[in-house]
Amino acid sequence: MNASMKSSVAFFVVLLISGCSTPVDDLINNKFAEVVAKPVKDQYIGVWTGSTGPWLTTMSIKQNGTGIYCSSWAQRNFTGNLKVVDDVVNYQDGAKLQIALIDGALVGNYVGKGHSDTQYKFMRDPVLKEASPYCKAEMSR
Repeated sequence: MNASMKSSVAFFVVLLISGCSTPVDDLINNKFAEVVAKPVKDQYIGVWTGSTGPWLTTMSIKQNGTGIYCSSWAQRNFTGNLKVVDDVVNYQDGAKLQIALIDGALVGNYVGKGHSDTQYKFMRDPVLKEASPYCKAEMSR
């Protein structure tokens, strides 16, 4: 094994034993069933659609802090439950989105180690005009 390979192996061993956190950690350590939703600010209530990376995501947030979300991308579609606690949307898959209302838009950043600082913007969408066809059908039921 040459010096370059030894360095690479050593680097990966250090990463493994250092306990690096990644966005996948939220999914693996999912505590969604234990989360207790709290009533939300009136400004958060309603249906919101925005892009989260390649995904087109629509969320419906109720006053009691519960709701559903739906995402679509490249014929991959899914729906799930959400719970809001203290301005954080807790998704059924374990992901968490810190939210705030800025200039009429719901702006969010995923929280947790390993997430980027990317802000995602959701616009009010009460008639699901901006939702994907799949999400429009699922959320209209």
